Amino acid sequence: MAAAVTLAERGIPVTVFEAGPVPGGRARRVISHGHELDNGQHLLVGAYSELWRILRTVGVPQDAFLRLPLEIRYAKDFSFRALGFPAPFDLLGGLLATKGASLGERLGAVRLHAEVVDTAGGGRARALVYGWPTMETLKRALSLSIAP
Repeated sequence: MAAAVTLAERGIPVTVFEAGPVPGGRARRVISHGHELDNGQHLLVGAYSELWRILRTVGVPQDAFLRLPLEIRYAKDFSFRALGFPAPFDLLGGLLATKGASLGERLGAVRLHAEVVDTAGGGRARALVYGWPTMETLKRALSLSIAP
């Protein structure tokens, strides 16, 4: 779809064919036992800047999505939630406030975050999504998190 939108923006005629039995690809609805089920993607990360650009291009209004801070809950004892600060302080604050992790683990996660951002260059918080570090950087950051 991204290629089709980009080509159409440049004035090139485009025809899109659906490969599946139901139109919509991953963003489709299916009917099962008389119930309509949404089978679409439920998580769009804010760092997907190109996706957001394409959605604006095809006329999807900004308020079509409920935008919430990143939140992870695991079992009953672990929870993380990005705080309402500008990036990258939203993630850093969330890491420091994580419940169910020791202070050393939380500080290690902050160090890992710093390594990832540094590896991506320019201090971009979105590096956590698409600027993954090399294995060597991960090993170095993890060794920092378990050092006494």
